Amino acid sequence: MPASRVAPGLEPLRRVAASALSSLVLLAACGGDSERQLSDTPVPLVTKSDVVRELRIVNYFLIYGDGEAQYGPSLAEGKRRHGPLPRWLTRTLAKAEAANCDSGSGETVEGRKQRSFEFFGVSRQVDYSIGTFAACRRTDVSGVDAVTMDGVLEDGESPSGEYSYLLAGDGRKPALMTFEQDGAVFHQGVRGLFEYRSTSTLYEQRQTAVFNFDHDAGSAILGEFGSSGEPFIETDGGGRYTADGPYRYNSTECEGGSVRLETVSPMVISRGYPSGGTLRFTSGTASATVVIRSDNGATVYFADGSSASITPAEMRELYDDLDTDCVRPRFPEQSS
Repeated sequence: MPASRVAPGLEPLRRVAASALSSLVLLAACGGDSERQLSDTPVPLVTKSDVVRELRIVNYFLIYGDGEAQYGPSLAEGKRRHGPLPRWLTRTLAKAEAANCDSGSGETVEGRKQRSFEFFGVSRQVDYSIGTFAACRRTDVSGVDAVTMDGVLEDGESPSGEYSYLLAGDGRKPALMTFEQDGAVFHQGVRGLFEYRSTSTLYEQRQTAVFNFDHDAGSAILGEFGSSGEPFIETDGGGRYTADGPYRYNSTECEGGSVRLETVSPMVISRGYPSGGTLRFTSGTASATVVIRSDNGATVYFADGSSASITPAEMRELYDDLDTDCVRPRFPEQSS
């Protein structure tokens, strides 16, 4: 995996806190995820820039897989990702150390219970942890000046490590994190359910979740992956990656709308980059099919019969860089 790959939602923070938070995939909100509105309005899919926008939106929120099923029972720090909140961060901030809030409060309850994994249709005994926070401000997290946590986070795992989950928020309000660094303030949060299955050959994530992000320069984005009764599903392993399901988004820079992503044939990952596979975006009556070539480039086929080419350099940059034009950088002078 290229060294420049970092977790989604962290792109705005990468230049101010990369050393401490490069595994964070928690996206976010200031004051809750209701400030921006999601709609079922179709998005345009008639030009190359439309397709690149959607490719970037998916990568921004989810981060495309690298073809490796590198998720085991330990879920150790340094793994590429594990849902919206990596285990190392929950262990650092959401467990016993919650009592170390400089101000505010935080407490954790741990235990074992039987749990139904609704997206997989199985029931397993799990070891779980529930962290509850109210303006819990910490100034001892390396890489940022301060982190403030609000809301509820529950995560758990079966003894074998095959099944695990994360439940963010209390059903109405998201779990929130506020980062302060270099005079800037970033709010990040997530509300929803994530379930995972991890074997030696395949990692699968199923989710219905709403992510939100904003910063004090005024840029904000809201995204929803999965819907009631239909989770968004990703698989990774054997040199292949797939992503399927509905998503919606809206931001200060992009009107957004409702889109469906379908993996027609798995994305082939070779030497760190996509070198095969077919993805299809559909929105309303419009659609665009992205056929990835062996040179890392892609050809886009539109519903009207026209086509466009994404160069190998453009595809590699898109895969590596989590920037999106739908989010204005907090520090424009540092943007690539």
